[in-house]
Amino acid sequence: MPGKRSPGRLPRQAPLGQAHRLPEPNRAPQSGSDAESETSERSASSARIAWFATLGARTERDRPSRPISLPPPDHVRALRGRGQVTIEWPPVAGAAGYLVHRGPAADGPFAPIDQGGGDVLAVPHGPYLDTTRPPGAEAWYAVSSLPTIEAEGGSLSLPVAPQAGAADAAVAIRVDAGHVLGASWSSRSCRRVR
Repeated sequence: MPGKRSPGRLPRQAPLGQAHRLPEPNRAPQSGSDAESETSERSASSARIAWFATLGARTERDRPSRPISLPPPDHVRALRGRGQVTIEWPPVAGAAGYLVHRGPAADGPFAPIDQGGGDVLAVPHGPYLDTTRPPGAEAWYAVSSLPTIEAEGGSLSLPVAPQAGAADAAVAIRVDAGHVLGASWSSRSCRRVR
């Protein structure tokens, strides 16, 4: 049917500043009321074009957003473990994610840590487990907040060096061979000592 469009398809729009109609097949010449209707449509189309030209964009999505700047997280901690370092920080309001950076010294240079899992280096929240640090290598960590996952890292938190973690904790066991604690063990059975 002429003039009917399929669902989900938008009508073709004229370039800004130019209104035009596509020719419709088998359309009879226009008489009085048809001509007025077309003039009204052209007027509405011109108004739409002027409105888009005035705003400079056809949709909100086309407009660039103002850059958002977020502070880095406070109170970043790095804890040593066995073959890894755990980096922790409290959340920052408005952050969509975080970039964890590592450097060889407190004054850097710092670079985002790439775990080798793809092109997205941002993490949604802490804690973060760094397993890529070479054993015995000196490392300092800093974190930046991201307003979107596509954003570049903002300002860095204060750098921190890994502190002793659970893997560094010492366990002391004292054995007194002269004192029985309530059970004796033999190769055949376990019996209670009274």
